[in-house]
Amino acid sequence: MATAGLSAVSQSLLYSKWKPALHRLFFSVAGLALTAFASGLCFRGLLGLLGKDFVSRSIALFVSSSLYFCLNTFLVGGAITLSSKKPFLKTWHSNFLWTAPGYYCGSLIALLVAILMGQWGWRVVIFTGPPLYLVYYSYKLYMARLEDSERHLQEIETLHDSAIEALALAIDAKDQVTHGHIQRVQVYATGLAEVLQLPDDEIRALHAASLLHDVGKLAVPDYILSKPGKLSAVEFQKMALHPVVGAQILAAVNFPYPVVPLVLHHHERWDGTGYPYGLEGETIPRGARVLSVVDCFDALCSNRPYRKALDVETALEYVVSERGRSFDPLVVDTLVKYHSTLEGKAHLAVTNARTLSLTPALDLSSAKPAAGLLSVSPISAFENIAAAHRELSALYELVEVIGTSLNLDESLHLIVSKVKKLIPASTYAFYFLRDSQLVPRYVEGVQAELYSECPVSMDGPVLGWVLKNRQLVVNADPSFEFKEAMEGKPWTHMRSMMVVPLFVNEQPFGTIALFDQAPQKFTPDHARILEMVSTKAAIAIKNSITYEETHESALTDALTGLPNTRNMFLHLDQELTRARREQQPLTVMALDVDNFKTINDTYGHPVGDRVLREVAQLLKSKLREYDFLCRVGGDEFVAILPGLSSEAVEGKMENLQDAFVQFRFQVRGNTFLQIDLSIGHASYGADGDEADRLLTMADARMYERKRQRKAIQARFTANEAHLGRVC
Repeated sequence: MATAGLSAVSQSLLYSKWKPALHRLFFSVAGLALTAFASGLCFRGLLGLLGKDFVSRSIALFVSSSLYFCLNTFLVGGAITLSSKKPFLKTWHSNFLWTAPGYYCGSLIALLVAILMGQWGWRVVIFTGPPLYLVYYSYKLYMARLEDSERHLQEIETLHDSAIEALALAIDAKDQVTHGHIQRVQVYATGLAEVLQLPDDEIRALHAASLLHDVGKLAVPDYILSKPGKLSAVEFQKMALHPVVGAQILAAVNFPYPVVPLVLHHHERWDGTGYPYGLEGETIPRGARVLSVVDCFDALCSNRPYRKALDVETALEYVVSERGRSFDPLVVDTLVKYHSTLEGKAHLAVTNARTLSLTPALDLSSAKPAAGLLSVSPISAFENIAAAHRELSALYELVEVIGTSLNLDESLHLIVSKVKKLIPASTYAFYFLRDSQLVPRYVEGVQAELYSECPVSMDGPVLGWVLKNRQLVVNADPSFEFKEAMEGKPWTHMRSMMVVPLFVNEQPFGTIALFDQAPQKFTPDHARILEMVSTKAAIAIKNSITYEETHESALTDALTGLPNTRNMFLHLDQELTRARREQQPLTVMALDVDNFKTINDTYGHPVGDRVLREVAQLLKSKLREYDFLCRVGGDEFVAILPGLSSEAVEGKMENLQDAFVQFRFQVRGNTFLQIDLSIGHASYGADGDEADRLLTMADARMYERKRQRKAIQARFTANEAHLGRVC
């Protein structure tokens, strides 16, 4: 036991390249001591039972050697199993079983030495020592050579894996997939394979196939990979070829383990409705069944051009719903059981993942402008590939959405949403030409409200210059354009500005402007993309502007600028729908200018028109921003007021009446008119729930009030006349 303990200490401290932790040293000493004691006890016990002749000693030696081998390897294998959580028998079989001959040979040599020492004494060492040392030294050289060979093989395997991973990263970049996807799929796939106790060759095959399963997408056109919507039947047929193409590419590699079948069949379905060959059930390779489940699960948890990422629970629910239909039930059940553990390993793998870097391979720091090279930041090769395909995807999406809506604000919002993917900036703005000014029509981003309130002169140094000269400007200083306009306002100072003109048929009509707080933010690539966007978007924007102007003229009263009757019915229908859905109050007011015909007859129609315009402005100023006021004809107006209680409605009517009591209309010089207003109202629910009913009730009450006011005024006039006669 003492010899075994000393042997363990010497092996751990003197001959090991790494110094073990204290608990590992104790385990080694205790394990060897226990093994030596048990096997020695067994040997002596068997000698006592069988005798001490050569045959008996051989039997005792064989049994005790077997006991020594089993105890020693079982203890170490058990420790490895507890620390790595791998199956014990699999660990023992792959790491220790092959060492059994060494134990028996060592025992046989020890027996021979013991017999010789029994006959010749210590002198046998002189004759057996040198040969044994030569054997030991040869064994040591052999093991060193074997270690070098294994290390070389590991280096080749690492290089092989690195090449595979680099290729996989490039493929996923082309497919608009984040590089973390392949690491996650690899961890999940190999983890499930180990739990399912697949053979080592299948696990290694799955390790490679999880990286390369989509290599066939190199043969799929970019517009199909980047398409945000559902694929057509013809497009799906092209996509469905990628497992076959991938298998054909990888067949030339001669993998030492079955990678090609996994790539070929990873889109087969358990019920036989998959592709490319419609295999079903257990005819699908086990590794392909694992890869199919894992690839689908992680794809659901990742952002793709055609949808947003799902949360883990929702993704798992979908996978479970396809159990026995798309996926092997056993693999699905295993994923559900172990996904929490595998998720932690996947997160760690993505965090420590290698990236394809530009800087180690190429140093552009000394490049001169004459060489045609711009300053280059250390962007990864993966990011360069991904950026190129993001650009294609975004431009494809832009072409799809341009012209889908004639609503100007909606069109501009869609364009900005696509430009954001390609050109990061603090603020995005569209300016349109109006009466020798560039007026901001749509602004999104930092301090959008502030920029929305600042029209720019056509004589301005940046926006105006761009529109006049129809040339793009990159990284101009926004303070040249906005410093004066923003004076005294809480302006976040922008330090970069990129502006591109918008024109159709050589006629400029506006600009797209991007602002950022960082200096020299925009690159030539950004300029190229924005010019391309402006070219493709200009016609759609111009059509939306024309439609909006036509639409406004069809829905607006030309005299007052208020919405007209047609507009009023559209708005009232919307408000009634909202009132029904949200059970909110809604009030319709009918308003009429008293004695307006007398004003027209006495002072003429131009004065009457001015009266209507000023009445419209006064009414608008007394209503809330989200209230709706329109002119329905002649001297009549309608107001639609959502969310007012009955008490608030009465208060609003009194407020309007008081405003007109104080209002004086200047006809000319010192001639002023007192304008009177009659008001009637109807409430949704109490007076009806249809537009015509509410308008009719409000109009009837307005005329009733007008009649009452006229009757009161007539009595007042009659009383004045009577008093005059009495006096």
